[in-house]
Formats: sequence, structure tokens, C-alpha cells
Amino acid sequence: FDTLIAVDVATRRMLGKYGDQFYAFDNTISIDHHGTRDLNAKAIYCEPHSSSCSEIIFKLAKKLKVKITPKIANYLFSGIIGDTACFEHDNVTSQTHNIAGELYKYGADTKNIIFTLKKQQTLADIKLRNLVYDNMVMKDKIAYVIFTKEMTDKAGTDRTKHFIPEMLNIEDNIFAFGISEKEDGKYTASIRSKNGYSACSVAELFDGGGHTQAAGLAFNGDPNKYAKKIFNACKAQIKAEKN
Repeated sequence: FDTLIAVDVATRRMLGKYGDQFYAFDNTISIDHHGTRDLNAKAIYCEPHSSSCSEIIFKLAKKLKVKITPKIANYLFSGIIGDTACFEHDNVTSQTHNIAGELYKYGADTKNIIFTLKKQQTLADIKLRNLVYDNMVMKDKIAYVIFTKEMTDKAGTDRTKHFIPEMLNIEDNIFAFGISEKEDGKYTASIRSKNGYSACSVAELFDGGGHTQAAGLAFNGDPNKYAKKIFNACKAQIKAEKN
């Protein structure tokens, strides 16, 4: 290879085991849309106002006169749906909708993509959902759950992230987050917020990051202690906005 390209990667940590290779390579390009980022590359193109990197790639493809096939249109539309939570996040602009409309004209199977990414669920998902609501903590307009290995094993799935938006949809909730158990005492937290509040600002307090309304972080330690810390950070932001 003569060039390495990182797309939608905001930090070196997100490159995992490929971080050292990327930084040692002669020709590197970073295409991104995160407002907060620390990934270095020889060439960086970042559009923080774009809802997803799919928007950026689409515009680059048009400029380079790449033929947009239905397959390419499917991939780009999927990226927009994934990064905007199906046009729900406040990073959605008229440009987002215009590009989505163009991708439809290029043959994107929009209905099937939305169903697959946002609606489709398995029996295991339903089992896990029941465990989520049995173990959910909800107070002060904040909802959270700690996904233990026991819970995911019992349900038969570790697809936890899509339950966070569900908790956020509960009336009056402003923040929702879930903490998932990984391996060797490692955990990840996924945070969501409603318009006017920043999940990213909360994640950044714990060396995490992401989008304004969808962010995450990783940590080692007691998940109950971190749940309290994240909860208090969310509560502090709600209080600050009220004042």
C-alpha cells in the first residue's frame, strides 16, 4: 500500500493495534467529522458541521466524478442512518436530507436499510430488553443500566447499544447511558442526550468523546462507582442548563 486512510476515526486509541502502523506510515489521510479529535495524519480533512463521514465521502466522490452505484449508495446511506440515529440527532442539516435524497435516486434501498439498522430485532434482543428494564435506574431525568456479563449471557446477545436511545425516549428523560462489561475488568459506557444537552461533554470528563448527542468512553474499575460519576456529571449539566 502507498497510502493509509482513516475515516470517522477521531483518536489514535480508536485505531487500536493499527495505531503504531498508521503513525509510522509515510502517506496518511484522515477524513473525519468529529469536533474534538487528536488523530494526526499527513493530510487531514475534517468537516465538524457534517452529520457523518458519509456526507463527506459523497461530496468527494461527486467531485472526483466517481460513479455512484446502488451498492455505494447503500453504504453511504447506511452511514448517515447510523450516525444520525435515523435523522434524530441535532447534527442533521438540510445537507444531510439533500444527500440522503440523492442517494435514494442513485438506488439506495432506504426502507430496508432503516428497518435493518433501526427496527429489526431478534428474540435475544427482546429477552435482553426485559432484563434492561428490570435493572434500569431512573431518576432526575436520567436513566442508566449496567449490562453485566450475566445479563448478556442470559439473553444470548451482547447488542446493548440500541437500548440506550430507548431509555432516552422515556418521557422527561434528558440523558441515558449504559455501561457494558467487556473483558479483564474493562468496561465501556455509551451516553445519549436530547437536544440542547451534550453527551460528548460528559464523556470528555472521563477521557471519552464522540458526537454532541451520542458519545462514549472506556474505563477499568468498579462500574457502580463510574455509574455514579457519570450520573452526577449528567445531573450537573442539566442543572447548569436550567440556570
